[in-house]
Amino acid sequence: LKLGMPYPTFIKKLKFTSEKTLFASLISAHSYIYSDINKKPILGDAAFEDILITDSIIYFVYQSYLNKYSSKNNEVFNSLKFPKHRLNCISYGFNNEMLIGTNNGVYCLSKNELIPNFKKYKQYNTRISSIKLYKDILITATRGNGIVIHKKNKPPQIVNKKQNLISNEIHKIYIKNDRIYALSKEGFSLITYKNNKISISNYTNKNGLISNEVNDLYEYKNALWIATNKGINKLNLLNDDLNTSSYPIYLTSFNYPKKLINKCAVLNYNENKIEFSFEALSYINEGDINYKYKLLGNDKNWIVTNSRKLRYPNLPSGNFKFLISMQKPDKSWTKPKLLFSIKIKKPFWNEIWFILIIIVLSIFLISTAINQYIKKIKKKIKNQRTILELERSALQAQMNPHFIFNSLASIQSLITQNKNESAEDFLIKFSRLVRTSLNQSSKTYVSIEEEIEMINHYLQIESLRFDNSFEWHINIDMEISTDEFCIPPMIIQPFLENSLEHGINHIEEKGIINIEISILNDQILECIITDNGIGLEKSKEFKFKNTESKGIKLATDRLKVINKKSNIKITDLNKTNNESGTKVLIHLPYQNN
Repeated sequence: LKLGMPYPTFIKKLKFTSEKTLFASLISAHSYIYSDINKKPILGDAAFEDILITDSIIYFVYQSYLNKYSSKNNEVFNSLKFPKHRLNCISYGFNNEMLIGTNNGVYCLSKNELIPNFKKYKQYNTRISSIKLYKDILITATRGNGIVIHKKNKPPQIVNKKQNLISNEIHKIYIKNDRIYALSKEGFSLITYKNNKISISNYTNKNGLISNEVNDLYEYKNALWIATNKGINKLNLLNDDLNTSSYPIYLTSFNYPKKLINKCAVLNYNENKIEFSFEALSYINEGDINYKYKLLGNDKNWIVTNSRKLRYPNLPSGNFKFLISMQKPDKSWTKPKLLFSIKIKKPFWNEIWFILIIIVLSIFLISTAINQYIKKIKKKIKNQRTILELERSALQAQMNPHFIFNSLASIQSLITQNKNESAEDFLIKFSRLVRTSLNQSSKTYVSIEEEIEMINHYLQIESLRFDNSFEWHINIDMEISTDEFCIPPMIIQPFLENSLEHGINHIEEKGIINIEISILNDQILECIITDNGIGLEKSKEFKFKNTESKGIKLATDRLKVINKKSNIKITDLNKTNNESGTKVLIHLPYQNN
């Protein structure tokens, strides 16, 4: 479209109406109005600053003038001049009144006069560059104070650089689809106002604008068209270029490149020194970009840096994910992005299969050692038992000949005295005793019943030898089962022999021997032997008592070998109870079969 005018046609602003009327503001301080209906362009005397479109009349302001244009007649009429004011913008107010922004604040047009508006609010006492009514909110751009957000029936609120606005010098407000744009020579701000809360994002050449000086802005078909002093920018709203400023971040190097497949690397335990670099696709100079990153699995907190090369010198085994975010020009951060993930294998000695092998091997070695130790202990016990058996056999071998010698001497004495019948009876009892002794000689323990039988045989023989000069009594505790309780054989007999030979044999009256057996505890039986002989001290007057009885010594030694808890105590009754005789207390080990 050619204007056909002698003036330079540098176009400053464009406006369209629903009647397909074009308003063009020229740099040459002229306005051009073209209607598709009348096809007759009208050239105004000045470049308009702002336009307010109504159903039938279009208002536009410039310098100190307010003009009206009728699209029906395609003519400008009723031009109003306000010499004291510079008119910058025009809009409707809360109550459908017409508001005009000037260099001295906001005024209301009433009866072709400008009446000061919002006098009580100092926020409006400045140069006004743009006014827009958004729902029930009046948004006013100023030159020096940022923008004024004024909700109906509420006091106005100033928003400026302290609240992160792009600049305090805002020359235009543009509103579309609940998005508020504030334009300046330093870029533009995108403002959202919901639930009385304001959110601001700023955009400059660091976001890809070809110039920070934004003259105008228009949203059309999900795209934002931005007019700058160096040309036009386009941002795609559907791709979220505007709201998130999503900058692609790429991994540019990795020190194990062959193992990085689909952003994932599996490394050996000794490949735990990680070095890599990355780069963001951005219009911002690389040195001005801040990143924050976190290696999940290693870093507890986010780390901020402006370096594009990172290094982890000694990572442990495990799974890791590297997340990175870039700081936008408005100081907010992009959504964290997964740059890569790595898995560092455990060393083989920490693998489950190796640990299981070690556990199994340890169990095998420990069980083998325990078995060897048990075998050693068993062998030792077996050897000890063998030694005990040998000692017992040796002791019995020494004791039995001593007893046999005395018995044979008694038989010989009877034969010498021509007591053949007694000698025959003696010999029969002696043979029974020898047979019983031989049966017990191979045993470590015999039942009390067997031991009492052997004692009776022995005392019967000795009674015959001493012409029935003594009697004996055996008392066994009722709790003792004589066929189940077992004791070492041939222990009691030497003490009976000693009572007869060195005690009862030297008294005039009839001798008496008492044998009592009772339970002391779960391991020991107590056997008490008492006699009414001459006693221990008087027996020392005889020369043969100057030496200890060999049988008693052998019995004592045997008990010590069999059980260390065994004990023998001999008491002279003459000293304790004013009685004659001797008391022998024997602690016998026993087994209950």
